[in-house]
Amino acid sequence: MAIQKKENKWNKEYKAKWNKEWIANNRERYNASKYIYREKLKIETLMHYGNGTIACNYCGFSNIDALCLDHINDNGAQHRKELNISCRGSERAGSSIYEKLRKIGYPIGLQILCANCNMIKELQRKKEKRLLNPFYAKRIKHNGD
Repeated sequence: MAIQKKENKWNKEYKAKWNKEWIANNRERYNASKYIYREKLKIETLMHYGNGTIACNYCGFSNIDALCLDHINDNGAQHRKELNISCRGSERAGSSIYEKLRKIGYPIGLQILCANCNMIKELQRKKEKRLLNPFYAKRIKHNGD
């Protein structure tokens, strides 16, 4: 058993070294392969959440480069924390999130929005929250007269 662990460690180190060298010697091929993988993964995820259609749920915009996933109930922070994908500025972004969603069976509560509709939805949510503040609501009403 101890010999097998030593061999596995050696194999792991050897494979890591071999991969690093291969990537260094085949950078363009590696980058193209990763790009194709990420693109297919995004399409697969958007197809799932779009029920077979890749388009914004609000306006119908269909350029894949401007489409993103949105939490329908505005509970993104909580949902990402539950799924353990709430690490900002780390490797857990973009295709890593799509991989995680696929791995756990595409949880419900997400939709496709274009960047514009996603921003408008967020600004509207913040505006509605501000209107709950009586001082803000009073000033807005006063300035509108």
